[in-house]
Amino acid sequence: MHLIICGSKILLCYLYYMYESYSTMNKKHLPHDVGFSLTKNIATFLKQNKHINELLSQINTVVLLSIKGHITLIAYFDPKEKLPNRVLILMFIRLITGSATKMPLLKEYKKLETTYDFPGKGNKFFFMFSGHTLALVSWSLYMYDKKIISHFISVPFMILLYIFQSIRLISTRGHYTNDIIIGTILSFLLHYAMPNAMQNAMQNAMQNDLQIL
Repeated sequence: MHLIICGSKILLCYLYYMYESYSTMNKKHLPHDVGFSLTKNIATFLKQNKHINELLSQINTVVLLSIKGHITLIAYFDPKEKLPNRVLILMFIRLITGSATKMPLLKEYKKLETTYDFPGKGNKFFFMFSGHTLALVSWSLYMYDKKIISHFISVPFMILLYIFQSIRLISTRGHYTNDIIIGTILSFLLHYAMPNAMQNAMQNAMQNDLQIL
């Protein structure tokens, strides 16, 4: 197992070196984004059919505001629930990363911008990572754990909602692909790591109190 781990580290370092040394940027110095390439046809379709783009934006915004409203109600009526705290921590991290590195808007984004998107028109730069994603994923994990709705219904619905939102954000150039990936991973990490970390902290505090006594 030790040899496998060491070999994996060496391979990973080599792949990083090869990618950084031999990957080329396009002549216009635009950011290379796999998601943008994969959704090129969808972006063209949405530019040509603005009414559909507006409708999808409305649906996504209504869903997002509903989720945020639900999280707010949970924070008010169930102070012991950790979901609002997790979302607050993620939004604070997002504020720091988004302020530290402002990702430029693409010209194509202006052509795909909608009236009903959230936040509204007039964005000057991208916030890294996606707030849409962290809210949806964190809420979905909460719903899954609480089993408020049968998993047979809720899991396919939440997966489809996640796919729809991710494709829409990327195809409208509302976020880079890495914003979606990072938002997803951080939401999962905080959801499963935060309870364990707090439990360990409480246990350590109790042990320290017992030692003092």
